[in-house]
Amino acid sequence: MAIFASRDLQVILEENAAALGTSYLHDRLPQLNSADSRHSLAAEWEIVLVDALNRCGHVEPFDKKHSKSVGIEGRRLRYPDVLFRPNANGPLAPVIRMLPKQLLLEISVVSDFGYEDANPQHLFYEAFNRLLRAHNMSHRLFGVDLKGELVKPKTRNKEWNVRSFLRPGLDHGKMRLLLPPKGRVDAFVKSHLGPWVKQIRCNPLLPANLTIDEIVDGHRVNLEVRYNPKGEYFSPGGFVGYTETYSANRNPVVNRLDDKLDQIRKSGFEGVAGVFLCDGQCDLLADRGGHNPMTFNLRQVITHFCNKPDHKRLSFVVTMSPQEITSWGRVEGPLTKVQAFFNPKARYPVEEKALDALVRAVCDQLPTPVNTAVNALNVIEGRGGFPEGRPPVGGYKLESASWIDV
Repeated sequence: MAIFASRDLQVILEENAAALGTSYLHDRLPQLNSADSRHSLAAEWEIVLVDALNRCGHVEPFDKKHSKSVGIEGRRLRYPDVLFRPNANGPLAPVIRMLPKQLLLEISVVSDFGYEDANPQHLFYEAFNRLLRAHNMSHRLFGVDLKGELVKPKTRNKEWNVRSFLRPGLDHGKMRLLLPPKGRVDAFVKSHLGPWVKQIRCNPLLPANLTIDEIVDGHRVNLEVRYNPKGEYFSPGGFVGYTETYSANRNPVVNRLDDKLDQIRKSGFEGVAGVFLCDGQCDLLADRGGHNPMTFNLRQVITHFCNKPDHKRLSFVVTMSPQEITSWGRVEGPLTKVQAFFNPKARYPVEEKALDALVRAVCDQLPTPVNTAVNALNVIEGRGGFPEGRPPVGGYKLESASWIDV
């Protein structure tokens, strides 16, 4: 339990055991206690959302008995698939007539998993700090800039990207740090930076710079290291944002939506279908970045996805990301940032007002998170903790409705 307090999750599990059945708990408890954040965070988000939905209506797993009603005999669907029926006596009473009798909902977690393996910057900094400690040198006297390059996607056509003034390119590639492969980082630091640090150790009063731009073990490596004996660097350096989204078609959010849309199609369900995307440490879903002219933000990505003619089966997308709120120089929260994206060209659209009411009603039932997604990963990996307790419900911040206008 990392994003939400364990006591909250325990109460939720106990209250929903009768409604969802013991098989639901048996499936979720191993995931919830998993040391793999991809499983544990997914289980957390599903548990709190199913509970919130259950307080606004009736929720049940979408299984083969529902498939029979639409002519698919005996198919067992992958979870999380839930069928939600709004309750006329609950928070949705004012808009119950505008909502469909039932909605098929997918709950899924999005993360930047895999980016660290492809861009082992943390391993580089750890190896460099070990080298400095071995020579009794302070890391505060050094600055490191790691370079990167856009890797173009492989296509069958020779022309990689067709663009014009009215239709800019939608796929600039994927950012990759110019570092040696993960298993060769430590050896690279010792062989390429070790002699340079030894020279500095012999002449510690002189500033020094080292630039490396060469092929190492079949990989291009490009970085710059600086030494200042006075330690007056305004910034110790950094690296390009390799989790920035340079492609509207290839990114963690689109990959997950593709998977969920395929699952909705295969379910055989005919009616309003939506996806709840929850933050498992994904910069795009948290809506960070997108300021570079070549990068895309969350709204651009989801709008582009829903504009595709073969994606009309998706009625709406709701994103949820626990984030710290900065107010008057103080860091407060975290609160769950929620954005709703409506697809008016969907095969089964839902009215904007009704969807807004549904999202607000569900969010009112969510427990307040105790960690952001990145801090939750630290909890799971043993690098931090959070105070136990039972925070109040309703810990969310609903952004101005980002309805898709196509």
